[in-house]
Order: sequence, then structure tokens, then C-alpha cells
Amino acid sequence: MKIILLEPEEPDLRTMQKIGQIFDLLIQDLHTILRQKAGNSLYESIISFCPDIVFNLASIYEGKRTDLIPALLEIAGVRYTGPGLLSLTLVHNYTKLYPLLTSTGIRIPPYKVFIDEYKFESDALQVPLVLRIDGRREGQIFRDMDDALHAICTLPTGTDALLQEVRAGKRISSYILDSTPFLPIANDELLQNSKRAYQLLEARGLVRFDFLYCRGWYLTDIDPCPDPLDENLLTLAAKHGWSEYHLLRMILEHAGNDLKTSFAVDREIGVV
Repeated sequence: MKIILLEPEEPDLRTMQKIGQIFDLLIQDLHTILRQKAGNSLYESIISFCPDIVFNLASIYEGKRTDLIPALLEIAGVRYTGPGLLSLTLVHNYTKLYPLLTSTGIRIPPYKVFIDEYKFESDALQVPLVLRIDGRREGQIFRDMDDALHAICTLPTGTDALLQEVRAGKRISSYILDSTPFLPIANDELLQNSKRAYQLLEARGLVRFDFLYCRGWYLTDIDPCPDPLDENLLTLAAKHGWSEYHLLRMILEHAGNDLKTSFAVDREIGVV
């Protein structure tokens, strides 16, 4: 099988080590692999190399300036791993995503949306708070209400953002692969909420959902393209007999299951 490993344009040393590890694991199956950076030459490389799959590591290990990569890959008509354009953009468009989640009955920590209007009652939420701005992955934590109010009031005009309570409690992650639980999820409420959010995002491939228990379960974060070599994921997988190699094989097997292009791969691994 011909695979393009799509890498970030400017990866750090740790990212390069992980990409090298992924390459070494995949080459065991005698794949023909082209390592390609996400840049202006990507489309030309796809056309000339004609890959069976593009393993989109750029959206995993960089995130910045990679939202449009799925659109380009679909224009090229190639199968690829990871999220599509909608889920990759919506998951960081908090002022649109959070109301959608709550409208389906999924509980998330209390929040206040600010679109064009930056007025805020100081008793509406409890500190600590996180300021989330649409389009940015990382939020800013405030432990003082006055600091949070100042940050809101000084946002540039036209900035869509929200403040959300940061709560303490038991945390657990679930993984969904193509609408199916990847590894057992004992709590039915978390399973149903994960599947509901997966469908809402029109997600594809492997997605991680983080939950917090604080007098009930709350969805706190969604990663539409989790690191396949994340230590927590590998630890969880190892408990059920899954190695890094099998995990990558699983991701490749499910790449582009929602697309109609032809794709041949050995069906040796099933979903737990």
C-alpha cells in the first residue's frame, strides 16, 4: 500500500521522534511510504505519488493552519485519516459548538457566550474560569474574577469567545472510532454522550472525549484527531492487548470509511 505521511511544516524534536516511530511501525508491513510536509507542494505530491491513504499527522501534531487540509484531500479524491473539515473547525468554534452540545442533552460545565456584546454579570459564573476564543485550541485560565472581566472587556471588536467554569473532579476519557467504541466504555452515559457528540460533529476516524465527574458527568473536551502515540491511550490500549502497531493498523483500516473511493486493506483487526 502507498501511504503519504503528512507532517507539520515546522515540527519540533519530540514530534519528529514520534513521526519517525510511526514510520518505523508502518514500514513493517512493507508499505511504500512518502514523508511529505503540509505545504504548497502537497497537492502536486498527491497527484504524482497516487497514495492509497494520506496519514494526516499535520492536524495531530501542529493544528495551526491545518483546518483546510481535509478539504484539499477530498478535492484530490484520496482517502485520509483523521477528521474532516467540519469537525476540525467546529470543535474549536466554541460559541457554536457548546450550544449545539447542550441542545442535545450533553452536559458541559457552565459557560457564558460573548458575541459582539461583552457585558458580564460577575455572579453568573464561579472562578476559576477559562477564556476560550473561537479558532484557538488553547484557553486562558483566570482564578480572579476581576482579571476575567478585564480580559473579556478588552477583547478586540468582532471576537467571538466564551468564559467557562473550570471544575475539579474525577476525569475519564472515551474513544470512538467510526461511531463505534474503541476499547470498552463501562459507563453507558459516557458512551451515549460520546456517540451523540460524534454524530453531531459529523466526526470520522478516532476521536477522544474527555469527561469530568462533579455531581454528575460533564463533557469537558473533544479531540477530533488524538495523538495515536499518546501515553494515556497506549496504556489503555495495552490493558486490552493492543500495541502501537495494532493501533496504527486500526486507524489505517478505518481511514475514509465514509468516502466512496475504492480502498483495499487486510481486514485482520476488528473493533473491540
